[in-house]
Amino acid sequence: MDFIIKLMPLVPFIFILVALSQLVLGILSKLGKKPKISFFPGGQIEVGFSIFGPTLTLFGTLRASHADAFVSRIELKLIGPEISSPRIMEWRVFKPYTFGFAPQAAEQQYELVSAFLLSPLTSFKNSIVFVDDPFIEAHTSKIVSIQSLWEEFNKEAGNPEAPAVLPKRFDAFYKTPEVQQVVADLERVTYWKAGEYRLDMRIHTSNPDKTHTFPMTFHLSEENADILDSSLKRVAQLMCGLEVSIRYVYSKLNTDNKPLGS
Repeated sequence: MDFIIKLMPLVPFIFILVALSQLVLGILSKLGKKPKISFFPGGQIEVGFSIFGPTLTLFGTLRASHADAFVSRIELKLIGPEISSPRIMEWRVFKPYTFGFAPQAAEQQYELVSAFLLSPLTSFKNSIVFVDDPFIEAHTSKIVSIQSLWEEFNKEAGNPEAPAVLPKRFDAFYKTPEVQQVVADLERVTYWKAGEYRLDMRIHTSNPDKTHTFPMTFHLSEENADILDSSLKRVAQLMCGLEVSIRYVYSKLNTDNKPLGS
């Protein structure tokens, strides 16, 4: 009994030591564990062609396990019916994670992409737009030339006083040999054709440096391919200052077990 009484003053210290030991064990258990990233796709992928060239938008949720993961960059590696060698599409903007059945009254607000931290305690719901930078660099001059041709066309025809005249004037302009040549050049290099597409989403992390790969597939129907083909005219209209909206198509996104490789 005397022994127990003598130990009573040490009880608080024993509780503190137990708590500290649990904390140290928790920290030690995490040491050496590398983060694992999981991607849960939203079910569909958005495919488009705009003034930014071919675009893909992925919807889904990212989550890290075991440890924090610092995501430095995300890219897509894509192959398809008209793609002889894989295309690399870089992430460009985050778009609002919303969907509307009616056209939006105002332009959507986009956020430029930047590196971010994934934690096991929180998930990251994302809607990321990917663009084909080499395509933009190679063919921007063709798209911009439409604007120059439009200015010359208006000088010869006289600037219209009423905005209502613009659509009819544009139709005449779009049929000119010069514009049709530009359109034909762009049609030859655009690669959204009907068929099966395979892609790898590659998430690059830092400290530790690692690439997490998520293979997926989607199918582009003939109808959706035709809609994307018609986007060339809408892009031309935008370059000429007409108010039009770009149409996007949506395809079912399927997970795959076969990465495209390096």
